[in-house]
Amino acid sequence: FSSTESRHVGHLEANEDVAVTVFDHIQPKITDGSDVDLKGLQMECIATRLSPEQHTDEVRATLEAFRFPVPPYAAFKIVPHRVFVPRVEGGINVRYEVDLA
Repeated sequence: FSSTESRHVGHLEANEDVAVTVFDHIQPKITDGSDVDLKGLQMECIATRLSPEQHTDEVRATLEAFRFPVPPYAAFKIVPHRVFVPRVEGGINVRYEVDLA
C-alpha cells in the first residue's frame, strides 16, 4: 500500500519490473571465512496496481484496519518470477536461485 501521490507509485506504474527483499532483521553472526544461511529471500517480480474492484476481502480489511490517514492509497499485487536464497560462503555473499517450476 502506498499513497497514490508518492513518487514510487508513479515509478511502479511506469515500470512493473521490481526487486523485492524479504528478510528477518535478526541474522546469524558472520565472521571471516564463515558459511552461514541467511534468513530471507530476494525476488525479481512484476508489480501490478490493483483497481478497487480487484481488492480482495483481505486488502479491504487491511485498508480499513490501518485507517490510513491520507487517502487514496494504491495497492499492488507482486508476482515473483525469480526467487533467490542468500547465503554467505567462505565469508562471501552468494545466492542460489529457487526452481519455481
